[in-house]
Amino acid sequence: PDDDNKESASKRAEAVLSEANERFSSAWDEDKLNRDNHREDYRFVFEPGAQYADDVRSMRDRWKLPSLEFNQLPQFVHQVVNDQRQNRPGIRVHAAGGDASDEVADIEQGMIRGIEYASQAESVYDTGFEGAVVGGRGWWRVMKEYEPMSFDQSIYIRSIKDATQVVADNHYDAPDGHDRRFVFVLERIPKSEFLRQYPKAKPIDWDTLESGWSDGIDGSEETITIADYDRRVGEEATLVMMSDGAIGWLDDMPKPPEGIVEVATRKAERFKVEWFKIAGGQQVLEEYDCPGE
Repeated sequence: PDDDNKESASKRAEAVLSEANERFSSAWDEDKLNRDNHREDYRFVFEPGAQYADDVRSMRDRWKLPSLEFNQLPQFVHQVVNDQRQNRPGIRVHAAGGDASDEVADIEQGMIRGIEYASQAESVYDTGFEGAVVGGRGWWRVMKEYEPMSFDQSIYIRSIKDATQVVADNHYDAPDGHDRRFVFVLERIPKSEFLRQYPKAKPIDWDTLESGWSDGIDGSEETITIADYDRRVGEEATLVMMSDGAIGWLDDMPKPPEGIVEVATRKAERFKVEWFKIAGGQQVLEEYDCPGE
């Protein structure tokens, strides 16, 4: 049985890595122009000298001409970002009817406010908004993290400082993108830290692949690129409605009280989110199921 479990886990890991490589390569190529423009916009706004094209600056240097630069853009970026600081986005909970109530909404609002406070979310939102203003896109993420010396996990909102770390499914219909099938978040860490966290893993970087995982990512031979790979997986399930009005998935419904019977069923698609941490395009380092759809 142990050998069967190991073989099953190995096949699953191979399938996940094959899917991840194919999806990443496709999304990376499709989004290359936007990603390059994002980097160029940031250089143009914040990097001294970047408002001259390289060939123009080289020509002026050869001709011993001054290359004066009076960068006016940062003040306009700060103006827009500061306007946002006066009216930051935030999560609001409203009772929508049915079993919802204002009292429950207030409780959930308080819990979310606590998460935002512990996460220093105002700074996170500002960073994401600046990315959108300067380069056309900004990201942040919601994560679970273990508390120190505890088996309890808490929810945090974390910043993604460089929007080009994120490689997401480009084929979606919803305005907010919630129907994306997958997203990658890249991170470079020192090789020594990689070996400390994953002593049984091979320190193989993405640049061993021809798919261009490490293209455009700053780093050296002493760093390793790892990626969080989240995928949204659909499956067919049976939705059931009971005579007391309760609705749920058939395999999740508790045994009904006496006198309560099924009155309707139908097939429907439900979703779950799976998270993998992968490295080298050849290794699954960690995995778990995320709550929510």
